[in-house]
Formats: sequence, C-alpha cells, structure tokens
Amino acid sequence: MNRRQIIKAIARKTDLRGVDLSYADLSNCDFAGANLAGANLRNANFDHTDLRGADLSGADLRSANLNHGGMDNANLSSADLRAAILTQCGLRDANLSGADLRGADLRESYLERANLSDADLRKANLRMTTNDRANMSRADLREADLRDSCSVAVNLSGADLSFSNCVHAHLAMSNLYLANLQRADLKDASLDDANLTGANLGGANLENADMRGANLSEANLRHANLTGAQMDDAIGYAAH
Repeated sequence: MNRRQIIKAIARKTDLRGVDLSYADLSNCDFAGANLAGANLRNANFDHTDLRGADLSGADLRSANLNHGGMDNANLSSADLRAAILTQCGLRDANLSGADLRGADLRESYLERANLSDADLRKANLRMTTNDRANMSRADLREADLRDSCSVAVNLSGADLSFSNCVHAHLAMSNLYLANLQRADLKDASLDDANLTGANLGGANLENADMRGANLSEANLRHANLTGAQMDDAIGYAAH
C-alpha cells in the first residue's frame, strides 16, 4: 500500500494536527471531519476532496489545489491560503475569519453564510462567486475581482473594497456601513436597498448602478461617476 492509499484509508475524522503533507496528491480523498489544524499542506493537491467539517485552522495551504473541493462547515480560521486554487469549491457556513487569501482563486465558489470577517482577500479572484448572507466585515478586498458575484445581504461593514472590480456584482440589501469603496468599479452593480451609511465612494464608477432605496447618509460621493445610476428613493442623496 503506497503513501496515498494509507492516507486515504485513515483520513476521515482522523487527528492529523501538524502533519506535513506538503506537495502530496490527496485528490478524491475523504477528509470529512478530520483535524488538520496547523498542518503543512502547502502545494498539496486536494482536487475533488471531501473536507466538510474539517478543522484546518492555522494550516499552511499556500498554493494548494482545492478545486471542486467540498469544504462546507470547515474551520479555516487564520489559515494561510495565499494563491490557493478554490475554484467551484463548496464553502457554505465555513469559518475563514482572519484567513490570508491574498491572490487566491475562488471563482464560482459557494460561500453562503461563510465567515470571512477580517480576512485578507487582496487581489483575490471572487468572480461569479455566491456569497449570500456571508460575513465579510472588515475584510480587506483591495483590488479584488468581484465581477458578476452574487453577494445579496452580505455584511461588508468596515470592509476595504478600494480599487476592486465589482462590475455587475449583486450587492442588494448588503451592509456596507463605513466601507471603503474608493475608486471601485461598480458599473451595472446592484446596490438596491444596501446600507452605504458613511461609506467612501469617492471616485467610484457607479455608471448604470441600481441604488434604489439605498441608504447613502453621510456617504462620500465626491468625484463618483453616477451616469445613468438609478437613485429612486435613495436615502440621504440629493440630486444636483
């Protein structure tokens, strides 16, 4: 029995805290409920692997391949996921608070109700992700790609989205209280009924954005492009 077969046989619900599985091929394995806290999983291949409910807190997952992985309810708090591949990954109800996701590829992943508070998502690819009701409060999303993402009722209070690409993003009913959206590209974005109280939208591109019913009290719209923006029933906005 080779190394991969041994791992596959013992993985599920096993205590593997601090284990070194860097560069290992763990594709199609079952790690559901396993304890991998603090493990070295750098450059490991978890393609189509079941990690639902696994504890990966503080794990080193730099450049790991988690493509098509099942990670619902997994604990990834404070994990290092820099440049990790998480495309089409299930992360519903996962805990990613304080995780380092700089440059990670999360395209088409499912992050409903996930906790991404205080996560570092600078330059991360979140294009076409589903983030409904996720907690992204205080997350760093500078220069992140959120094009065509569905982020309905997301908590982005205090988040930094400056210079992010949010073209055609769906942010309806989201909480963007005190969020930094300076120079963000929000062309054709849906921000209807969003809470933008105190948000910094200075220099943002809001061309054709839907902001009907949004709360813009004390928001900074200086030098923002509002061409074609729908502002009906927006609170705190006075057209000039």
